[in-house]
Amino acid sequence: MTVKYFKGDLFKLTNETTSSPLLLAHSCNCIGIWGGGIAKQFKINYFNSYKLYNKYCQIVSNPNDLLGKSLLLSTDENVIIVCLFTSIIGEENELEIVHNTKLSLIDLYNKLKDPQLIEDKKVRNIIINYNNEINMDISKYIVNMPLINSGIFGVSWGLTEKELIESELNCHVYKL
Repeated sequence: MTVKYFKGDLFKLTNETTSSPLLLAHSCNCIGIWGGGIAKQFKINYFNSYKLYNKYCQIVSNPNDLLGKSLLLSTDENVIIVCLFTSIIGEENELEIVHNTKLSLIDLYNKLKDPQLIEDKKVRNIIINYNNEINMDISKYIVNMPLINSGIFGVSWGLTEKELIESELNCHVYKL
């Protein structure tokens, strides 16, 4: 779909800045740690969501099973955190991470299209209600994110950007 760029703080977005549910996405490892980079900022800003993410990762017996998946988490502020599982812990090469990004975006699209796939009940209900409002037009969703994969995972932005453009999602990328 489309990728649009904005200068500003991703964490300053509120539900008043968009008509769709506010989706804040970032690439995540599969072991339940938001310890550095933008993930650490997500942990600081949305600690309760971090706890859900951490618990979810601990329940999965094999972290490889999370690669290429997405996890939508509720917050206390009516924001939905989207975890894109693109790397176990940064040990994959950039082409593997980019491939996992593609798969996680497909997984996210499928969850928005079929909310019954969403694990978090609060998020599921938000998505069901919004889908009814937009007559299932998934193109109405905007996935807000930083320059995913380009920090600690060390992926060239152009490779990730290509996957965002080729996905079926509208993405807004924020840079400070």
